[in-house]
Amino acid sequence: MNQDFKHIYFIGVGGIGMSALARYFNNIEVSVFGYDKTPSPLTEQLAAEGIEITFEDEVNTIPKEINEDRKSLIVYTPAIPESSKILSYFRDQNYVLKKRAEVLGIVTNQTYNLSVAGTHGKTTTSCMISSILLHSSVKFSAFLGGISANLGSNYFFQNGKGRHYSISEADEFDRSFLHLSPVYALVTSTDADHLDIYGTSEEIEKSFTLFSEKVVDRNHRFYAKGKANGIDGVSYSASDNTADYYASEIVQENRGTYFSISNQQGDRILENLYLNIPGHHNLENAVGASVMCLKAGLESEVIAQGLKNFAGIKRRFEVIIDTQDLTY
Repeated sequence: MNQDFKHIYFIGVGGIGMSALARYFNNIEVSVFGYDKTPSPLTEQLAAEGIEITFEDEVNTIPKEINEDRKSLIVYTPAIPESSKILSYFRDQNYVLKKRAEVLGIVTNQTYNLSVAGTHGKTTTSCMISSILLHSSVKFSAFLGGISANLGSNYFFQNGKGRHYSISEADEFDRSFLHLSPVYALVTSTDADHLDIYGTSEEIEKSFTLFSEKVVDRNHRFYAKGKANGIDGVSYSASDNTADYYASEIVQENRGTYFSISNQQGDRILENLYLNIPGHHNLENAVGASVMCLKAGLESEVIAQGLKNFAGIKRRFEVIIDTQDLTY
């Protein structure tokens, strides 16, 4: 895709999903520009990485590189109002406009894509998978919905060996995740959310079902049993031993959890695993991440190292101080 466009402009570049894509294109040396409503620590980081950003929704702030190259790609999110002057200008001038999710789908389409969806838990699970791949020797790209403490970013590239894996966080807002073409799909939950878009919980569940069915092989679809409805695939759980894969031999120690992953499939048990963050919900995310990675060809030793060293996500149970007298 980088061969098709010399310049890319992001409307809403400071968003967590948009900024990951902006970083990707910037890293492959496409000229990246953007607009956002207000400055933030994330836009400051993007600017420090060489991305030119404006904070005025005025046509005269559009860089000359974009004005002079009518074949520039314009990326936007559904969160941008139709009244946006910059968005209206690009539409009136017949630029190529694509939604963020569509561009993410194009970027990851040529990779061995692992995609995580869910109304909660998807960022943590995606970051766990990234930590596992980080402890492998494979080539991978990560497009995340939070700042992974292990990767230090919401975008990461590791130039390793073999097939090119990618991890993408699949956003259900505006049915955006239907633009993706994953090889493996995982759904953490299908709770009622975004009712302004979907109207009913049934419509939300239907949309997650459609997303999972973009993966043809049902053995490449994973879902949290009792949390995600309407998914025909491989179930996992932190507590329900009737799931296809489930946590067993659970022992809490300080903030972390020792556990194994047993199964109903006749597979070898994953033993002596340790997750270094608290919470039963995080244990369930770890089971899902582990099973997905195992089925995608990652070795059990790599999975164990990735979970043991998982440092969490910035601003979510992030450890700022950890001494004998104080944990904050």
